[in-house]
Amino acid sequence: MKIGITGHTAGIGKYIFENYPNVQGFSRSNGFDISKKYNRKKILDNLRDIDWFINSAYSEFHQSSLLLEFWLKYRWQNKRIINIGSKAAENEFSENNISIIEYAMHKRSLKDLCVNLQKCNSQVSLSYVNLDYVYTGKTEVPLMPNYITVAQAATIIMESNNDTF
Repeated sequence: MKIGITGHTAGIGKYIFENYPNVQGFSRSNGFDISKKYNRKKILDNLRDIDWFINSAYSEFHQSSLLLEFWLKYRWQNKRIINIGSKAAENEFSENNISIIEYAMHKRSLKDLCVNLQKCNSQVSLSYVNLDYVYTGKTEVPLMPNYITVAQAATIIMESNNDTF
């Protein structure tokens, strides 16, 4: 099985890239910035021989754009796309933290798109993995008391079933 993943230079993507066989990485560092349409097209072209695609890199609504573009290109092929979501998409925020509210909005868009595409006729297998707070080591200590490690997140992703929510 061949796997493609966005965001392979940090966090969950890096862990999967370094610890699972046959993984091809797509990140800004190697010329695949998903916020640019022409780079998303390059990613899609490189996924021709990939069995699983892990849509991991967060970039506002561009993660959702990449999902839709993948689905349209490979709709009639036996491929799987795993979209990395967040429980933040499920929360209502009483705080006035705009960056959290925007992040939740972007992840909610990704989840909604997955739900809607699953209702369409296609050979592509879609999953949305709804992760809790993942401690990536970017901060000295975890910011939340309940968290999972990058290794735990990678296991959840790699063992996810179709339609995981």
